[in-house]
Amino acid sequence: KAKVSKSPLLVYAIAVMLLVVAIYFIFLGVSTWHKYYFNPSVMNSSQLDMNSKLEAKGLPNLNQLTAWSSLFPALVLSLFFILVSIFLLRRKNWARRAAIVISLFVGLISLLITFGNWTNWPYAVMGFVVGIYLLMDKKVRLAFISNKNQRSTKKENKEIRGRGGWLVIIQIVLFSIVLSYLLFFLMFLANPAHND
Repeated sequence: KAKVSKSPLLVYAIAVMLLVVAIYFIFLGVSTWHKYYFNPSVMNSSQLDMNSKLEAKGLPNLNQLTAWSSLFPALVLSLFFILVSIFLLRRKNWARRAAIVISLFVGLISLLITFGNWTNWPYAVMGFVVGIYLLMDKKVRLAFISNKNQRSTKKENKEIRGRGGWLVIIQIVLFSIVLSYLLFFLMFLANPAHND
């Protein structure tokens, strides 16, 4: 039997980053739900009339609808990111492809937003770096090939020793991005202003 190669260290870093994003979405969804469900916002007369009609039919009012419509998408996105992270570590190729698509999509959207707001450029860099790394690195691709296919690529697997060329730059950038965003997330949670 061919020996299954271990997932590269940066794949673990990307999985951790996906978990951090999932936790952030959960925190954001729950905090928005709490804000609108327990602290109703000021409403105009038309919104108050709509509330009366909804409550007369036994339905949630506008504040409650806003609260739940914020919570459910956040939980669904978080669950998806958690599943991608878990199956990325289990070397399921669909998870690698999902992570590539997510990263490149985030990078593209962030790049478009950057033209109007330059502070989004780190998100664009992060998205493209993660996507290109998962797509281009041979050692990463081989880590997701099944045992049957690895027998036919055993020779190629032996010839790959570490990484070289321009991918080294991407790895350095990726490590710095992962560490900076973990630090940002910890500082965000530690800030008492966000707990109101």
